[in-house]
Amino acid sequence: MNVVVLIVGHVMHVKNVWMMNKINLKGGVKMINLNVNNNINIEISQERADGKINVNVLDSNGEVDYFYEISSGDMVMLLNYYQSQKDSSNEIF
Repeated sequence: MNVVVLIVGHVMHVKNVWMMNKINLKGGVKMINLNVNNNINIEISQERADGKINVNVLDSNGEVDYFYEISSGDMVMLLNYYQSQKDSSNEIF
């Protein structure tokens, strides 16, 4: 599955998307890892249902290059926008 990710003005095409089935040992954090085509990894995590979403962008060495948070409400808005655009056969960007 190919996905396009928009991060604060940066568009990155994602090669592989996988969801970790294991719960992180530190408090049950759920994570999604995205492997981006330019050797960057994006880790998306959420500690509790309806809580803030943490996004870590890792460089090619696995170190955090930068990070930010998305509120659960903003994530719902982004997903609704994405689905609306796809349903209408509109371009995302």
